[in-house]
Amino acid sequence: MRPQDAHIFLENFCKDDAGIGISIDIIERILREQVSSSSTAFQNMPSNETFKGYDVAFDANVDLASVKLKFDQVNGRAALKISNFQIAFTMKVDKHAVANVQISYSEVLGLFDFLDRRITITPLSDKHTSGAPDYIWEADSNLKDMLEAPPYSFEESDWDDLKLFIRAAILNAASPMARSVVEALELPDFLEIFVGIIFGNDSRFEVESGLLMFSASSTLNFDNCPSYKPSGGGGARARSAFDGNEITSLSTDQAERLGEDPGALRVDGSIGDEHPDYNWPVPLPDAPMELGHVFLFTPVNLLRVNFDGALKPAVNTNDRRRHGPFFTHYSLTAALDGPLTLDLVRLWPIVFQLRTSLFTAGQAGAGIKIGSIWYEAIGARFTGRVNLGVEFSISYDPRRKDIVFVSRVNEANAYDFFFANSLPWPLSSVANWILERVVEKLLPTLARRAVSVSRIPIAELGLLAEVADLLPGLAGHSDTSTGNATFGVALDL
Repeated sequence: MRPQDAHIFLENFCKDDAGIGISIDIIERILREQVSSSSTAFQNMPSNETFKGYDVAFDANVDLASVKLKFDQVNGRAALKISNFQIAFTMKVDKHAVANVQISYSEVLGLFDFLDRRITITPLSDKHTSGAPDYIWEADSNLKDMLEAPPYSFEESDWDDLKLFIRAAILNAASPMARSVVEALELPDFLEIFVGIIFGNDSRFEVESGLLMFSASSTLNFDNCPSYKPSGGGGARARSAFDGNEITSLSTDQAERLGEDPGALRVDGSIGDEHPDYNWPVPLPDAPMELGHVFLFTPVNLLRVNFDGALKPAVNTNDRRRHGPFFTHYSLTAALDGPLTLDLVRLWPIVFQLRTSLFTAGQAGAGIKIGSIWYEAIGARFTGRVNLGVEFSISYDPRRKDIVFVSRVNEANAYDFFFANSLPWPLSSVANWILERVVEKLLPTLARRAVSVSRIPIAELGLLAEVADLLPGLAGHSDTSTGNATFGVALDL
């Protein structure tokens, strides 16, 4: 199915929840594979009945050469319709084949269910016709002679009874055998495949043009360990300005002025482009594939609400350092201040931009020991603001067979860091140095935190690889007018 078609169907069905789309081509592949692999299970199937005290069993051969599959709605329920296949039965009495009969199924229905947190198919009904039985003994005199001889000792009336028994047995076996075909359709655990989404139990299904759609209340799985952990610290550069002019250190006059006018000193900073978390940890996908078989729909509201919650807890940090003859220390808290915005900024590769602002407040102090006298200034309050932006994209790691959200910091800027009250000596002498250290430690901390919650394994595709080989690349479609995105993979069917 074309990803743009899957996106429209899933968007209309799922609304503000995540959803899974499964192509009927996968269901047909699974049916053929599992019926083929189960062929031995359809041999020597015992009957609950006996004939003249002898065990009765069946062999069954399922012919799917002309089978057709279709998704349908039955009484408001999503259903799978299997049609145009045959089952050839051989009935055996005490292991001796006595009759052949072919049953043609014009329709077998199964309903999609969500049981034990798996998508399953429950048999519903079937329509079938039986051909005329082929009584093997009528053409095989050796079989007839054997069964008329001891120990079986069939009499003429027994043959008539056996014909009635065969017709009744086939009639009773036709529908259970159809149910067996449906029950052989063991679907992959799609919820286990899409590990990055936690689906609730309020499941719903719908079918549209060869696509089975599943949705439920959903959240991002932030407890799932990131596939790509954020890089180490460092990379931030702070800048000090006094009365708007950039400085590297405070002069004596400037330090004295801070005792009365602390707002004259302002510090800002940013993470440089060389910082590791400015780079995508894996390459972003090339042009999307034209067809896909399994899709995940991610509404922008799901991402916005969940990232908002993941970023809300405050960040607390502190440090104690030595700068020349001075000992300095500080502690601070940074918390979200303002709305979190999430926008789709690129259609392909699909890239979302997450932006937020933080307010910081803290206390700092400095001390120096001259001779036997210890001088220390404590309790000077400072505040500042940070703008934080992260871009995250859908990417595919063919080595791990994973679809992941990968991310990079595209903005981490600190501004308006200043002391809110007058600064006594010796704090006034190193005030800019302290605020620079605050900025240079805080920005990488916030960047690592934002990256750690936006690098999430979304799909582990190993289970799909058991159905068929995965084709390289991703299928996908997104819409800047809504911010919603759909992406998936194709199999070599």
